[in-house]
Amino acid sequence: MQKQFLASLICLCTVSTSSALAETYLTVGGYYSKVDKPIDRSGSGGLFGIGYSLSDQWSLEFGYDQLLNKKPRWPHFADHSNQILSESRFKSTGLTLSVLGKTTINDANTLFYRVGAIRHQSDALVFRQAPQTCGTDESLIHSSHFIVNDVVVGNVSGCLSANTNIGLIYGLGLDHQFNQQWFSRIELVGVADPDTKSIHALKLAVGYRF
Repeated sequence: MQKQFLASLICLCTVSTSSALAETYLTVGGYYSKVDKPIDRSGSGGLFGIGYSLSDQWSLEFGYDQLLNKKPRWPHFADHSNQILSESRFKSTGLTLSVLGKTTINDANTLFYRVGAIRHQSDALVFRQAPQTCGTDESLIHSSHFIVNDVVVGNVSGCLSANTNIGLIYGLGLDHQFNQQWFSRIELVGVADPDTKSIHALKLAVGYRF
């Protein structure tokens, strides 16, 4: 079903490109995102996109979206204690192809919704303290042993999982036109992926129409 949906979007693009080239625009911006699975993390990302206005009501957009790039904090002792602390890593990126349905509110503002497909690549590095171990779908890439006064007080494993899926991307947003070329965009975005469960994000971007 996902592959059929993606194929339909590509066909729409092929049919419409010749009439849409005069209405090309670019967008650049950032994300603040939250993921629930396989780990609960939030952080920032970025995006770059190219769009084609097919009509006053419809647009087609291609993009590279980095929804989240949260770096790890490697296992370490807390200050003035033997407590072991760490923060897991999560990275989410993907190529997207979306259809936008648009409704003009006034001369400066346009409300839109987004439905599309994303080739979603995600990887998570999760730190697990003994007796926890890596899962069957994870790879052990790090191992730490914490010793105090020649006594082992903790063992930590770094478990990596990486997945690539065709997922669903959807959103609801508002474009504000500054002039004929420049506009700003705010959008609430969601990604549905069987391995990451769901990602929710706030997108802020600026765009330029050619």
